[in-house]
Amino acid sequence: MNRSARSRAIRNTLLIVLALNLTVAVAKLVVGLLSGSLAILSDGLNSLLDASANVVGLIGMAVATRPPDPEHPYGHRRFEALTALVIAGAMGLLVVQILQEAWQRLQHATRPEASTLSFAVMAATLLVNIGVSAWERRRGRQLHSPILSADAKHTAADALVSIAVIAGLVAVRLGYPLVDPLLAIGIAGVIGWGAWTIIRDAALTLSDTAVVPVEVIERAVLEVSG
Repeated sequence: MNRSARSRAIRNTLLIVLALNLTVAVAKLVVGLLSGSLAILSDGLNSLLDASANVVGLIGMAVATRPPDPEHPYGHRRFEALTALVIAGAMGLLVVQILQEAWQRLQHATRPEASTLSFAVMAATLLVNIGVSAWERRRGRQLHSPILSADAKHTAADALVSIAVIAGLVAVRLGYPLVDPLLAIGIAGVIGWGAWTIIRDAALTLSDTAVVPVEVIERAVLEVSG
């Protein structure tokens, strides 16, 4: 696949994922506001951040696909890794916001509503997240795209978070409202871990870490006569 076709394929993938993430985020945020659940609201903000990351990714791709120039003789593909770092930074800010709100909830106990609508929306968005993450991860491998791979990890974390939120709704129905802010803290931890893995992978790209061990390359070279 040539560079133009690859860029177009990555852009189309991000546009589809962006639409799905926006739909999921709006659904979670509405239900979170109606139910008063910090865990659902946090999950919705996480999904909204997924959508924001897609927008940042599209902007990054617009830069990364520029042809080589005198100042960038090897092209602009490393801007994809820089864009992934921006995504990680946004995730870090979200962690701080969630932890602050969770602390307030723990100090002033509130009881969210665990309605049937809450369960239905969370279950539906969970299925969407699982499908999007698997598809985006596969596309990232096929297209060798750091942006798609980074975003797929974030979406996968979102799916795990949704499972925890559903379990939290069950706990609230059973009479344990403190589970809601505690789950929000757990969500913050998942997001923070996802941010760290993105930073780690981007750092490997930007620092020219060897993709294949030197010994493997040496053996392959020595097998060629002359």
